[in-house]
Amino acid sequence: MSEEGGAQACDTLISRTGLAQLAGREINSITVVTAPPTRLPGVMGKLSGVHVVTRESVIRRDLLFAPGQTIDTSRVAESLRRLRHRQYLAEAGVEGFSCANNSAVDLVVRTRDRWTTKPKLSVQSTSSFVGIQEDDLFGSGNSGSLSFALREGKLGGAVGYESFRFPGNSLAGKFRAAIYPDGNDLRARFRNQEHSVFDTWRGELIVSGYVRDSKDNPDKAFQSFHRRTALASSGRRYGNSPVHVDRVLFGADAERAELNAPDRAPVVGPHLVKRDYKGLKAGVSRHAAAFDTVSWLIEKQILVDIPIGFEWEMLAGAGREGVTSKPATFLTGWAGKMWMHNPEKLSQLDLWGSGYLIAGRHNWDAANVRAAYSKYKRAGYGVWSAHILAEKLVNPDPDVRALSNLDVSAFAVKRPYRFAEEAYAASVQQTGHVTDLTKSFSLDVAGFFAGSLRRKSPFSQTDHVTVGVVGVGLLVIPRLPGSGTIRLDAMYPFLHSRVTERKVVFALSLSPWLEASRHREDPRLRQ
Repeated sequence: MSEEGGAQACDTLISRTGLAQLAGREINSITVVTAPPTRLPGVMGKLSGVHVVTRESVIRRDLLFAPGQTIDTSRVAESLRRLRHRQYLAEAGVEGFSCANNSAVDLVVRTRDRWTTKPKLSVQSTSSFVGIQEDDLFGSGNSGSLSFALREGKLGGAVGYESFRFPGNSLAGKFRAAIYPDGNDLRARFRNQEHSVFDTWRGELIVSGYVRDSKDNPDKAFQSFHRRTALASSGRRYGNSPVHVDRVLFGADAERAELNAPDRAPVVGPHLVKRDYKGLKAGVSRHAAAFDTVSWLIEKQILVDIPIGFEWEMLAGAGREGVTSKPATFLTGWAGKMWMHNPEKLSQLDLWGSGYLIAGRHNWDAANVRAAYSKYKRAGYGVWSAHILAEKLVNPDPDVRALSNLDVSAFAVKRPYRFAEEAYAASVQQTGHVTDLTKSFSLDVAGFFAGSLRRKSPFSQTDHVTVGVVGVGLLVIPRLPGSGTIRLDAMYPFLHSRVTERKVVFALSLSPWLEASRHREDPRLRQ
């Protein structure tokens, strides 16, 4: 905007990335404007009055810039990136107002809520959750959920709660409790508030308990698995560049696991486990501080951040295993990279590994190695993608399964035979946009080929289980980076054996977001 006749000339700049044109200018004021979700059509529009708009203070806590500071494009970009990843926001942007005779800039941060009461579907290694979740309780940015839970065929119930200010402003807390007829699964996680990737310190504490006592085996003999875990870690930044941040990591672990299973029980891994480990750990990490963006992975030009360069997190622990009274080592790590071949092609490669090594033993315990490669390409009205996955388990605990929730072809294998100590899978898929269900969800259709090979299954009489499928599916895609895709697939096995289905198979599942596992995974937390 400009004015003549001696009046000052003023400009307005709108950005979804970093306000690069205003870099170095002083910030005079920051105004936050929050808006309700887009009104639902028809009679559903009456629900609009039920929604509580996100509080202004909730938005401000994600801003890494303040009045009196100069505009740092990396801090503005990181703030908008964090807001875009909040489950309760559909849109986030910033406007800068400046006039020729005044170097200071007035900023307006505008956000729009999304409908935050939604179905909850979660598929994990040996458990699944179906229920309802609210991601913005009373406009606070906190979330709560209530679900039916299914673990190894046993139906139970689960509740969850997550607060980014627990208690007060000092910590973020996340809690989950699931109760089953044969036991429970409890977990709590606490971490310090993260302001940006450049934070000097980071800290986290996870405590969990897992209990399963049953007679669900061929001999109806009592089978029990208990695990209690406390994992504490901290990291201090020791170096950074414009594209990455390096940290030194340290902490302590304590874990006690006990498994007693009959010899004929269908357990993946050993039938007797007694482990009591306590130790210290140290390591290093590198995480991206700069990102490319693409707008074609999700319909309607939703920005998706692509980290630049390699990232990794490696930890080595040294302690003592109490049952054998011998020294023990625990190793865990992840390394990965995402890169753009050109503006319409994206690749992703990730490697994970972890496990115990106890003195005097010639093999690892509770160990796994996993690799995943994916490629995405913009194609017509959708996205073409290909995936290759592999995982090998060594003496695993019974609540860990190889690729059990990442391989769509597994649904064509009879349930008991899906579990194995080794699994290899590949798929090719083409999606196409069908329609917009709401402003927050779109409906796509997909056609795919998928196949997998499993080895060392406790159920199979042969050494391997092979399956190949061709199928079509309907995909409900949230227009929010970080959210998984709900799939309803129909597939037919064109390559099968006696333990695979020989009919059309329908499957409802959740495909994780492409960045969902791009971090160090601890097998002790993979229930």
